[in-house]
Amino acid sequence: MSSSKFAYWYIAQDLSSIGPLMTAEVVRKIDEGVASWVDFVWRYQSQDGWVRICDAPDFQSFLPKKPTTALLAQVKVSAAHDPYLRKALRTSVWFLEFQGSEFGPLGQSEVEAILKNGKLKGALRIRKDGRSGWKPIEEVVEFKGVLIASPGVKSESERRNDRRTPLVATVQLSLQKGQFTGVCRDISQNGLLILSNCKPPTESPFLLKVTPLEEGTDLAPFKAEVQLVRMLGDLTGFSVRFTKVEKAVTEAIGQYLRKKV
Repeated sequence: MSSSKFAYWYIAQDLSSIGPLMTAEVVRKIDEGVASWVDFVWRYQSQDGWVRICDAPDFQSFLPKKPTTALLAQVKVSAAHDPYLRKALRTSVWFLEFQGSEFGPLGQSEVEAILKNGKLKGALRIRKDGRSGWKPIEEVVEFKGVLIASPGVKSESERRNDRRTPLVATVQLSLQKGQFTGVCRDISQNGLLILSNCKPPTESPFLLKVTPLEEGTDLAPFKAEVQLVRMLGDLTGFSVRFTKVEKAVTEAIGQYLRKKV
């Protein structure tokens, strides 16, 4: 393989591409906000298919370096004497589990705010720091008086609808601040998990177009209106639920999911 300095790349953007670009030019596009590290690229004359920029060996030297052990020790000392953090740790003792993802620690007021918000639709489990075993949140005494906007126990059909299956696809998002591109990581009957560095609106629905890239799939490109469910902890993406989608699309997604079981 030729030197990465003289490699030529194409960046997938919506339904088109940017290129050819040299390695340094790809990095410049990321710095300018035109592309992101999770976008897909293809190297000219490569036998491989599309890969994410952050996963391509030629770009590893441009990624942030792992912090040194000395810096970690310095941060630990600073954190140990931070009064705000010490107080937060004493009160943030709850962990939530939703759709297979765990987040926390959270204080009781933070958990109550999440429940009252009603954005987490479906079964929500909780545990206290230092204790093993998850419980349905409606069984925990501390939160029985809180209004929970979402149903506590799911039926079998609801659990099937929330079952996620990997799907390789590009996702074009239409937001008020412009058009953005992301990568679909998985899909369920109810929504998608999308990798993207854009921040979608938290309250209002938005439109997206999904274009599957898998060879041999019967799932055709489709459009849907969606609502943000949650951001990923590292802010590299987010999950959404469908709010408006054509019946034919719903049936096609169901057929795709059944084939993957």
